[in-house]
Amino acid sequence: MPKSPFPEHPEFYAKFLLLNTKYHYPYTSNFRLNVLDLSQIEIAMDEDYNSGLVHWAKLFLANTWEELNQIASGNPVFEEVLDLMYTINTIPQERTLFEAHQKYLSDMASLRSEKDDTAVELAETKAKLTNTEVELSQSKAQNEQLRQLLLENGIDPGDI
Repeated sequence: MPKSPFPEHPEFYAKFLLLNTKYHYPYTSNFRLNVLDLSQIEIAMDEDYNSGLVHWAKLFLANTWEELNQIASGNPVFEEVLDLMYTINTIPQERTLFEAHQKYLSDMASLRSEKDDTAVELAETKAKLTNTEVELSQSKAQNEQLRQLLLENGIDPGDI
């Protein structure tokens, strides 16, 4: 049985937030660490049973394929997970294919992220260029007005 990370506060399922240690307010609710303490399965609450967490915990705690089959029996999601686990662990070619597929998915996600970042940078550069062009156009117009004023007052702009 695994050792509990918080033996002084036993809890089967806990949610943790980043917290300001001085004033004890959460940094954000958008980042949360959920801990399923397998060593505390005996104190699971009704809500943990109802949500399926206890069933998942039993799956993680199983030591043999027979135990896994018994736990997964009748639950299509668990049966699919078990089939995948069996395939990955018993057929080397399948494991290689699975790992290659996972790498492909990861690489594609990275490429999409890079593409999105590049698109944002390009849009920002275009906006800056447009602003610069507008400023240049305004500056040219002001220079022309100044040149006209100088000429109207008998001053040669080339003398300045």
